[in-house]
Amino acid sequence: MTIGIGVLSEGGAYVVLGTDMRASFPRLTANDMCGKMWDLPSPFSCGAAVAGVLAVAQPFVDQLAFELGKVSKEQAIYDEHLENAIDEARYRIFARRIDWSLKRSYGVSLRQWQRGKVPGGKLDDLLIKALRNHMENEPFPLEAIVAGFVRGKLQFYKASEKNHLEKSATPGVYVIGRGGALAMNHLNRRGHHTGCSLARALLHVVEALEEAEKEPLGTVGKTAQLLAIGHDGSMARIMPTHHTLVTWKKTYKDRDSTWSLQNNKVADVQAKYMCRVHRDRE
Repeated sequence: MTIGIGVLSEGGAYVVLGTDMRASFPRLTANDMCGKMWDLPSPFSCGAAVAGVLAVAQPFVDQLAFELGKVSKEQAIYDEHLENAIDEARYRIFARRIDWSLKRSYGVSLRQWQRGKVPGGKLDDLLIKALRNHMENEPFPLEAIVAGFVRGKLQFYKASEKNHLEKSATPGVYVIGRGGALAMNHLNRRGHHTGCSLARALLHVVEALEEAEKEPLGTVGKTAQLLAIGHDGSMARIMPTHHTLVTWKKTYKDRDSTWSLQNNKVADVQAKYMCRVHRDRE
């Protein structure tokens, strides 16, 4: 799975997420009807966009929803609750992969390696070292952007493979997937930052998703939908074929800047109108 984008706008009052729909297979025709973006359970007015291997990404989102379900019972929800939930979901999915990989290659489970012994006795030191190296080299093909609001508070995270969880509100841009470099280059060229208006954010994300389609291996598909999330808990899915977005794309195709959309009253009304069909989250 190949491209996911998350940006902030309106000073952090809105999050816009977007992905493509292509799932690629070795030596097979790609499937262009693959979902890569999900809503998370209330009170988390958040979305999760993923890239990597779908067999890893889908269980991760399922596990994350389960972990957040436990957190939702807390009277006060802090940033660390969401951070811990993301990391716990990542760990559990990775641990399952490691457990199966060790069993498949050595006939030893992860738990047995941790204890240093199997039913027949202790594990040999050389085998313990070999198992450790095996685990360190086991790939974790998952990237995810988890973004939105929890009771009005901004949450903006990127989880990339085995790397530490990232959190940053400036410049307010995350990209994931094989087409990420092309998308980021376009967003940088447009000068996207947290202070951009919602209208500019919607346009920038659509443009960047289309730019990512130029990825030379052909693994980036057409844009699926945009997910716009407001600090008030509203969530709206916007089709890239919306006539307003199509008009903006044509208007700014050959322009170096989208600045005229900034603080443009007509564009602001149009952007909010695109987000009018939304689901309020209590």
